[in-house]
Amino acid sequence: MYLTYDEYAEMGGTLNEAAFSRLELKARKLIDQRTFGRLKGLAEQSEVVKKLVFELMVVEEKEQNGVLQSVSNDGYSETYAVANNEQKSVCLIAAYLSQEKTADGTPLLYCGVM
Repeated sequence: MYLTYDEYAEMGGTLNEAAFSRLELKARKLIDQRTFGRLKGLAEQSEVVKKLVFELMVVEEKEQNGVLQSVSNDGYSETYAVANNEQKSVCLIAAYLSQEKTADGTPLLYCGVM
């Protein structure tokens, strides 16, 4: 786990523990995919990684809830746009982890080509 429920709550998170666990896992898996698993097995995650997990969870929560796109009054109708936030998530990962390195100096986002 890259972010505990207590840390999440301290950052202002409002999800219950069950919803938190599901979204934290999804955020962690996305980070692991983009970092080629370089963060797995670390005893403690950096503050940058914890904040990134929180931000990814916020993006995912908004995607699940949808964004109010329009409201009609007479017959009362609401339309929600469900955005694909994969690009936002990838940009967040790049923004947060672009300068971060492993203990041996390997950039977390290193893909094998310089």
